[in-house]
Amino acid sequence: MKSKKGNLFGKRLLAAVSVILPCMFLCSCGIYDVDEALQAPYNLSMTREILKFYGDDEALLEGYNLWYKESSGVIYLRCEYDGMLTTPTIAKTGEATSLYTVDIGLLSPQDSNYSFKDLGGAYYFAVSAYGTGMAESGKAGFGLWPDGVE
Repeated sequence: MKSKKGNLFGKRLLAAVSVILPCMFLCSCGIYDVDEALQAPYNLSMTREILKFYGDDEALLEGYNLWYKESSGVIYLRCEYDGMLTTPTIAKTGEATSLYTVDIGLLSPQDSNYSFKDLGGAYYFAVSAYGTGMAESGKAGFGLWPDGVE
């Protein structure tokens, strides 16, 4: 009777070790490390020609992603900048505090040959800070363009 209990205990111990050891390895190797969040851009404004915002140079910051959507009830999509869909949309300047100005004539919807200015219509624009790893701020909204311009 002892040998059956000992054998059962050994099998359970082996099963527990084979589950626990890989979990310990995965948790310690950095796969699930999450970078700290970046600060969202601030002091946003827009005209019919440009989007303006301020950003700070943070350690993980690589630049800023620009977003658009056609109505308030849908999700944002990333803008193409000068005909290209890149991440980040615009690179950081490297200064402690920077004013960024983006020409709306260089922004377009994904897979479009026309800028937002050429297409006309109304769009919601937003910007987020983008960085290394999984670091990204929340989206800061500019409002409805061109209806909400200064």
